[in-house]
Amino acid sequence: MIMSRYKPVTRAAFSRQPAHYLLFDVGHPMTLTQIRSTATAVQNVLILACSIRGGSRIPAFGLAMINRNFENVCSLEAIRGNFSKIVAAFNSLSNQAKMSEKIPFQEFKDYVYLAVNSLLEDFKSKSETMSGNKKWLFPPQLQITMVTAKNGSYVQQCLEEAVKTLNIAKLRKIQVVQLQNLLGNLATASNKEEPLQKINTDFLRGVEFVVLIQVAGTEEELESLFKTWLLDCDIDHEHLRISFPTSLNLPGSISSSLKCDIGECLINPFSLPFGHRYQLQMDFCSIQLGGSGLTKSAGMLLS
Repeated sequence: MIMSRYKPVTRAAFSRQPAHYLLFDVGHPMTLTQIRSTATAVQNVLILACSIRGGSRIPAFGLAMINRNFENVCSLEAIRGNFSKIVAAFNSLSNQAKMSEKIPFQEFKDYVYLAVNSLLEDFKSKSETMSGNKKWLFPPQLQITMVTAKNGSYVQQCLEEAVKTLNIAKLRKIQVVQLQNLLGNLATASNKEEPLQKINTDFLRGVEFVVLIQVAGTEEELESLFKTWLLDCDIDHEHLRISFPTSLNLPGSISSSLKCDIGECLINPFSLPFGHRYQLQMDFCSIQLGGSGLTKSAGMLLS
């Protein structure tokens, strides 16, 4: 009798969600309208993250800004139970926009380096202060999203240069979100003020470590972008393998295979409060009253 040694492989859903730091460049040419649209979009996504049952999609959130200097407006906090503190931090950010200034490019580069280093240190400090029993609850990695109205390529190069001398072992990715101005054109900067320098960052570009995203500054588009934070970030799992046979006509040819990961594109309605209302009910008597009935542990293991 041949015993099968196959064991189903399972993993905990949303077990590797990163902490998110939003780094806001509120300096020139950022406008108050762009700041408010971005703040509203982020807060809407955070509210949704607080409402979804099961594993935490956004386990921790922090807010920082660059204007005439660097300021950590809100240190990393769990969003559940601290939402009022996060809202107050965004209100403070909007007030800073009234004092938006245009600073020299070298000074801006220094602030970018200071910002990334400070955010990494804050993440490290929070991780080390967690007690032994709760340490596993802290996010294993950090993602920084920088929102700016400056030339996105220039900001991307500044960030690539900054991380070359920093310990980025716990840094998952840096996103540069360049907003469009009110005229619908991507905000650009004068070459005299922000020269694009040639930096040897091929090792970063190869893995898309610092990613540039150019979007309109509307609340709808920004909300769609930030909703990607809610997706499962554990993509190191093989869902499907397609094997191709060797070619009979080509001697010495070898077989090849295609490994696929299935990415989540929709949120399960049953993970939302009163999610049963999104279900088609054939029988009136089968309609549940109250919550969706989904337990905390249900749907937490993926195969």
